Amino acid sequence: MSKTTDRNDPNKALDGENCAVYIFGLPLNCNYQMLLSALRNTGKIFSVLLNPPNRNYACPVAHVDFWNRQGVDRLFEKVRAGRFVIGTSQPGVRLNVASRPAQPPSVKSRALQVQGPSQIINYAFLSVLFASHFYYELEEVRTLYTNGRTTVMRWTFCSYRVQSELACLHIFWQKLRRDFPPDAEAAWESVRIRWIRDPCE
Repeated sequence: MSKTTDRNDPNKALDGENCAVYIFGLPLNCNYQMLLSALRNTGKIFSVLLNPPNRNYACPVAHVDFWNRQGVDRLFEKVRAGRFVIGTSQPGVRLNVASRPAQPPSVKSRALQVQGPSQIINYAFLSVLFASHFYYELEEVRTLYTNGRTTVMRWTFCSYRVQSELACLHIFWQKLRRDFPPDAEAAWESVRIRWIRDPCE
C-alpha cells in the first residue's frame, strides 16, 4: 500500500504517526491491572486488549492504542531505559502492524467520576447495568465519598473505546428515560458524570 493510500485511510497511520503498539513477552500471570500499572507516565490510552497465550505465542501479548503519538514515544523511552518492567519480565514493544492514527484532543478518557443517589451510584448496581449492555474490563473502582444518601465514585476502565464511552452513554440514556416511576426518574435526573484524567498520563 502506498503512502498516499495510507493517508486516505482514516484507520491507518504512517510509522511516525502510528499510535498503536504491540507488547509481547508478558509474564504468564499478567492481567490488565499489572499492564496498566507498568504504563504509568506514558500517555493517555484509547484502548487496551490483553490476549492470553495460545498456539501462536507462549506468553500473553497486548495491543495498546494510545490517544496520541506522545504515549508511544514515552513508552519507547521507558523500554530503552530498562524501566518497562512487569514482575520480573521486561516485555518487548514494537509498533503494531494494525496502525492507528491519533485521536482528536478531548477531555474524554477511560476514567469517569459519577455522583448521585447511593441506590444508583454503587458498584453492585452500576456493574450490572454496564454488563447488561457491553463488555468491559476495569482497572479500578473507588468510592471517593458517601454519606449514605449521596455517593461519588471513580470508575477507571481499561479502555475508552467501547468501554468508558459506553458507560457514559448508558448513564445518559438512563437519565433521559421517562418510563421510570417518579421517584426513580428524579433519582436518575440528579446523577452527575464527568471525565477525569487518565492515570497513565
